[in-house]
Amino acid sequence: MQVHPALLSTVSAADKKIGNPPAWMSKDGKQAWRDIVKGLGDSVYALDGLSMMLMCEAFSAAQGAAKDLATRGPLIQSRDRGLVKSPSLQILRDAGATFRAFADSFGLTPGARRRLGIDLSEETDTGLLD
Repeated sequence: MQVHPALLSTVSAADKKIGNPPAWMSKDGKQAWRDIVKGLGDSVYALDGLSMMLMCEAFSAAQGAAKDLATRGPLIQSRDRGLVKSPSLQILRDAGATFRAFADSFGLTPGARRRLGIDLSEETDTGLLD
């Protein structure tokens, strides 16, 4: 497997803090990266760059699919078969599962935080879903 050269800069050292998202990421993926890195603070390292990129791009894909479903609904008109299930439903399902898997590994789900003994009851809204 070849790693994209832009990603190599994010994984240069295991003890180096994670930097900015790769320039080639989607706009929403980059914003998710910045928001999540800010929320995680000092607990995310450059070595986490590949996982962070996959998680943030999955978030971006899920968000795009959810917006499409909100606009067009779960059924769309096909050229020859009448109403059919929107492909955005499958995209949302797949991207959501990918995001949840990575989010759990970063401690971003309630269950993961419980397992890690992290209490965020004093935290405020991150704005991720705005």
